[in-house]
Amino acid sequence: MKNKRVALLAAITALILLAIFATETRGLFAGDPRNAPKDHPLHIKKMNKKWTVVDALDSTKTRVIASKGENIVWTAKGSAVYFQFGDSTVFGTYYAAIKAGAKLTLTVQPTATPGRYPYAAFCLTDKEFARVDSPPIIIIE
Repeated sequence: MKNKRVALLAAITALILLAIFATETRGLFAGDPRNAPKDHPLHIKKMNKKWTVVDALDSTKTRVIASKGENIVWTAKGSAVYFQFGDSTVFGTYYAAIKAGAKLTLTVQPTATPGRYPYAAFCLTDKEFARVDSPPIIIIE
């Protein structure tokens, strides 16, 4: 009888510890927002009659400094946009496109070498390139 109580107590203790571990370690799982890669949101929009690439939260910011594994998120405001990247090791592609009003998310690849990477963003509506640093640049740290 004493052995059954000890076994039952051990089983209950193990279940309690398992429940505590499962609720306290949510940050270890990939679905947790704390483990989500950092996003760098950008808007491509017309400002002062010119297409520009600017920070989505502060249109006075144009520089993007990202690290491996982080996301660059472009939103096309008012035009379809075609992108051309000079180095495919940054995002894993040379080309990308988005429709007007849509978003494009590209992740900086783990193989990306730190440096400055210019790219082209062609706005189809007015058939002109978006400008910032002419052309826009992403800096990988």
